[in-house]
Amino acid sequence: MRSKYVHVRAYTVRAHNRLIRTRTYKFICKQCKQATTRETFGGRPLYCDVCRPPKKRPSITIVDSTASKTSNPSQTDNNLHKQIIEPPEIPIGFEATHYMINRDNQQIIPVRLIPKGKKGRFLVETGQPGKVKLEYEEKRGLFAGNSSIINCTLEPI
Repeated sequence: MRSKYVHVRAYTVRAHNRLIRTRTYKFICKQCKQATTRETFGGRPLYCDVCRPPKKRPSITIVDSTASKTSNPSQTDNNLHKQIIEPPEIPIGFEATHYMINRDNQQIIPVRLIPKGKKGRFLVETGQPGKVKLEYEEKRGLFAGNSSIINCTLEPI
């Protein structure tokens, strides 16, 4: 008896500095029983694109590393399995003049205000490369581009 999986062709693509073999299979979908052709990177597929179950996404939980320890052992065991994300390190030459405080999650980010052309207008530098360029104006407050940032405040050190 012939296999329901028929290998049609294989070719190689270059991605992320490694070679990935993709194969096109003709097969019968396990759920809807339709003949289907699908390209895959790994093993033989069981379902067509319509019937295949959704992929499981890993859940990332942020745990505050400064949180107080609990005496309940069941709660501490759960915290061991959670991923701890620490704030990024500040470069050595960076001297902060203010703190930018996010009111939603009470995150405190040290920033430096650099005077910009007009009086009362400053460029906000966070010390982290690749961050969005923020500006601060005494009348308008903190903003990025043309939109105002209402959930953050600046406080002097």
